[in-house]
Amino acid sequence: SKINQQNTLNLINIFDLWDIEKGNPDITIGISDSGADQNHEDLKDNIAINKNEIPNDGIDNDGNGYIDDYAGYNFAAQYDGVSAGNTYNASITHGQQVAGIAGATTDNNLGIAGSGFRSKIFPIKIIEGSSLKYAYKSIIYAADRGFKVLNLSWGSPKTPSDIDQLIINYAISRDVAIVAAGGNKGSGGASEVSTFYPANYKGVLGVGEVNPEGKFTNSTVLGLGTRLLAPGEGNLTLNNNNGYRVCEGGSSFSAPLVAGVLALVRSRYPELNAIQSIEYIRQCSDLQYEPQNHHYYKLAPGLLNLKKVRDIHPLSIPGIVPEKFIYKNQNGIVTDRFFKGDFIKANIVIKNVLGKAQNLKFVLMEAYDPANAVSIMDSVVQIDKIDANETIEIKDFKIAILQNYNQEIIFRVDIYGDNGYRDFFKFGFIPYKQISTFNNEEFFLSIADNGELGYYTENDVVGAGMGLFSTGNQLYKNSTIMISEGESNQSKKVVYNDYNNY
Repeated sequence: SKINQQNTLNLINIFDLWDIEKGNPDITIGISDSGADQNHEDLKDNIAINKNEIPNDGIDNDGNGYIDDYAGYNFAAQYDGVSAGNTYNASITHGQQVAGIAGATTDNNLGIAGSGFRSKIFPIKIIEGSSLKYAYKSIIYAADRGFKVLNLSWGSPKTPSDIDQLIINYAISRDVAIVAAGGNKGSGGASEVSTFYPANYKGVLGVGEVNPEGKFTNSTVLGLGTRLLAPGEGNLTLNNNNGYRVCEGGSSFSAPLVAGVLALVRSRYPELNAIQSIEYIRQCSDLQYEPQNHHYYKLAPGLLNLKKVRDIHPLSIPGIVPEKFIYKNQNGIVTDRFFKGDFIKANIVIKNVLGKAQNLKFVLMEAYDPANAVSIMDSVVQIDKIDANETIEIKDFKIAILQNYNQEIIFRVDIYGDNGYRDFFKFGFIPYKQISTFNNEEFFLSIADNGELGYYTENDVVGAGMGLFSTGNQLYKNSTIMISEGESNQSKKVVYNDYNNY
């Protein structure tokens, strides 16, 4: 056994959790990735077998729409020229490493220990060549199969999509708890403060990376999508050909560590739904463990500490999730358009998904404001209590706009409560938007100051697009929706949502 070489496990105190909870083989962790070798010596006995399917007969025996998904499913099987149940990838071992961290067979006197212990995994191959062609289809698959946890060690600092969010929502409605990589610096041009998707979609737990000593790695991203930290660099895991290797690093390898732990939480507390499980494990962490001289320490979430899963019952603390942000100008009119010299009243609708709490204090601060574009005038809001499953609006934070700055800044709201309770959440804000969103109870439409429609201005994603609240955005890249012809301009203008055309 190589468990003594898994030094990252000590950092998160996983042995304290394993002493009281070793998981349930009926709980499956879906691994949506580049594929895995299902016959690896330290993985083969920990794969969740679809007993209603007959392997490699070319027939969809269980009638779920997927052929031969017995010990895994390969969306790119036709491209690969293999059976749909074969997820082996000879050239890219990313998925193999991810699968090993969460799901290597534990207590078999061989190899390493997966963080999920007795939990099972199911590999889903989503890449065609090196393209993430079937990424979101795999989320639907996991939801249809009823997996309790899904690991997504992929993503990019892209434009958010309502279609993607609807797929996420579908999975959550089927009780899938989704963990995603928080992102890596340099990936897609990302900086330390970039926001990655799917990590930042509502209902997803985005995980950032530390090294085995608990310090930020060179690739750590602390944007809005990173809500928990765990070790990635230095994890010992599986390689092809019954091999083992140390991960090179990245949030791809911190996420599955959390996914395995989340499976243990879902075993220990089966009464919690997917969102409750995520908000609970997110708070089983130590806040501000990193020295405060780090440039972006105010953006850093907590480092996973599994002693807290042992010691804290999930319904003994609240799980506060921001649902909606409402901004008003000096005249009390709801708007998201502000200019230098304006004062804003900011209200936040929050929902408590866990236990009742009393005497809560919310403190607003600037976590990332490189242009010194805002100043917080009234930073504290206090409430007497918030019940389980209650939704309330906290108000009024007061903010002054100091600069016409059209990039996103990030605020942080710290939460303090009785019995030493601490938590916080982050949210983005653009002080000087160049696009307005108009809406009634059913419809919304964004129009830029130059008359263009959609999401984009020259520099950032600031609009909502066009669509219905019930079904999401109806304006997508390369989807033509309008042709206009003005009297002074005889050339027709095709209006659609693209990076340079609207």
